[in-house]
Amino acid sequence: MASEAENNITKRLMLKKEAYHRELVLVGGGHSHIEVLRRFRMRPEPGVRVTLINPYADAQYSGMLPGLIAGHYSAEDTKLDLFKLSLACGSRFFEDRVIGIDPRKKTVSLARRGEISFDVLSVNIGSSSPVPQNTTIEPSLGVKPIQTFQGKLQDNLRKIAMERKSMRIAVIGAGAAGVEVILATKHRLEDKSNQTRPPSHSYFLVSSGKSILFEQSSKTRRVCEKELKKNKITLVPDFLVSSFDRNTASTIDGRTITADIFLWATGAVGPEWLRSSGISITENCFIRVKASLESENFPNIFAAGDIAHVQSHLRPKSGVFAVRQGPALTDNLRRALQNRTLRNFRPQKRALAMISLGEKSAIAATQFFALKGNLVWRYKNFIDRRFIKKYSGLKPMPMKKSPEAESIESPEVRCGGCGSKIGPNLLREVLAELPMVRSPEIIIGLNNADDAAIVKAEPGKVGVHTIDHFKEFIDDPWTLGKIAVNHALNDVYAMGASPISALAIVGLPLSSPKLMKNDMSLLMRGATEGLEENRTALVGGHTNEAEEINIGFSAYGEVAEQALIRKTGAVEGELIILTRPLGSGVLFAGAMKGLTKGRWISTTLQEMTKSNANASNIFSECGATSLTDITGFGLVGHLSEMIRGSEKGATIYLEKMPFYDGAISLAEHGVESTLKPENIKTSHKATKEIKANARYQLCFDPQTSGGLLATLKASVAQKCLNKLHESGYTKSTIIGHISDVSGDITIC
Repeated sequence: MASEAENNITKRLMLKKEAYHRELVLVGGGHSHIEVLRRFRMRPEPGVRVTLINPYADAQYSGMLPGLIAGHYSAEDTKLDLFKLSLACGSRFFEDRVIGIDPRKKTVSLARRGEISFDVLSVNIGSSSPVPQNTTIEPSLGVKPIQTFQGKLQDNLRKIAMERKSMRIAVIGAGAAGVEVILATKHRLEDKSNQTRPPSHSYFLVSSGKSILFEQSSKTRRVCEKELKKNKITLVPDFLVSSFDRNTASTIDGRTITADIFLWATGAVGPEWLRSSGISITENCFIRVKASLESENFPNIFAAGDIAHVQSHLRPKSGVFAVRQGPALTDNLRRALQNRTLRNFRPQKRALAMISLGEKSAIAATQFFALKGNLVWRYKNFIDRRFIKKYSGLKPMPMKKSPEAESIESPEVRCGGCGSKIGPNLLREVLAELPMVRSPEIIIGLNNADDAAIVKAEPGKVGVHTIDHFKEFIDDPWTLGKIAVNHALNDVYAMGASPISALAIVGLPLSSPKLMKNDMSLLMRGATEGLEENRTALVGGHTNEAEEINIGFSAYGEVAEQALIRKTGAVEGELIILTRPLGSGVLFAGAMKGLTKGRWISTTLQEMTKSNANASNIFSECGATSLTDITGFGLVGHLSEMIRGSEKGATIYLEKMPFYDGAISLAEHGVESTLKPENIKTSHKATKEIKANARYQLCFDPQTSGGLLATLKASVAQKCLNKLHESGYTKSTIIGHISDVSGDITIC
């Protein structure tokens, strides 16, 4: 019988066996898909990894759009955070735009990440308003997609309010959306509660038919027509727009209407890229699906919401029906993953329509009745807020794995040493798809691989070697790969050097070959994009099986010896410049607790994936006397290295420091990274009042792919800062100065 010590050794030799062997990809963060995520959270499907892809970290809830336009809700009230929801449901979230689907290869093409494979695919991307082709972006806005419409409309409404002159505003399309948008817009611009009397505008609702709301009962139409008259909104009937030129819409018989702003609420169309997919679609690019919501001509591809066309059960393009499809879609996605027979979904024939009327009043309508009033609006408000709360209140939970999902085909103990490498065929397939940076300095690299790479050193220059490596902190391999490159190359830039080549170190969890290739491809595509942006050649690397994704790079660069910038060398009186905000550590710590908003992560990742190459060059040109990058030890830790062993000190000012969106809020709630308690032990001075400030805590927050920290003469610091801003480092700030107090860092 094996001893406990022997069992522990065996456990250490064995790598974690990931449960995943099938990939469920959800394209779009629509109402149906958020319910799929919630239900997979309640009952995870053994062996299935779920990935949600959406162009934005937030999803706009369509039911609250009229209230948002009217000013009854804030943008925060009406959005669902897809990043937080995915994290809470144990799913991956990719902020990217789908540009194609190949149903035969079973791949989805993304604008930035390239192709990813799927076993089962579901599409819930909504639709767009068919705006005439010859319109400019302004002053013409399509109501769909809602996510982009509401932001642009809010900007336009603010501009109108500021200009304080009378304008003509027209909504094209007299269905429920058109009626709600024109009434909400008027209420927002002419709200009587405003202290200053707003100018009077002219409003038009343009209908291609005789009246409005053709899909509603005559009683509902009459109630809404009275509401339009009460609000002095002109109805323009029998006006089918055939052309549009700047501020004028025309019919085929020559009639025209002019306006300063046109809002289009004229039905819906799907994305054009679906035409080349081979998936059966309608003339307006909606996916034809059976009653089971599965594609008519490709198994294991599903669609729901606006994008789905169910010929046997045609219903209006309404969020109400998309919500009702969620449970049925979830059930059939499970059945498809299990290779079981699908079930047909029969939606209700009619749904209660609730139409907002600008002010806090609404109509509840069916074919039999139409009720109007404040109580209806309050009921609608209750339903809408309950819907948002249902998905926004979820917290991350440990995902329990089913015993049947704990092994991937082979139950044997996984080997260590070189036996733990990723298979050669998978590597060859991934590397063959990657663009390679070619450089005359690379004598032997991946293009003519050997046992080791050979790089020709430029005469008169010295070599700079560095290595960085970390485990995944975000479940998005592409982003992780790009950040890992910039994180590693920052050490080269912090020496004033230019990177030449890099070696990759990658660890992947054991899963099915398809999923491992997906992860490896995404990692290396992100890394390759980062290397290309930094003009650095990938010359080789090493892989191994691991408990979780990890990635790192050993980088080599060169610099003329006289141009080398050390981290020590600051002179008294010089100013300190930081190029990037602080707080990435606390943001990702908060994400693990379900506290960090998706849009905070989105803006932070944009900075973390940005190269510091130009910033390094600018500091070299401006004569920086010392330079380093901010990483794991935090701002104070790395600043202390710059003055260590010298007769210099440093003073930094909290009010001058840049912080990532959300970082201060999280710090105020006590969120911190696990390394911060150790970092704060770094010697420094601060008053009790300063220590009570959340910004003080963030001075010790560990950063991944952080900014550069430099010291420069006061006479050139502002000129250097201007150059940084012009080069895109808009958050760069002078945060303090070098003092004559030996070894002391004072935080003010």
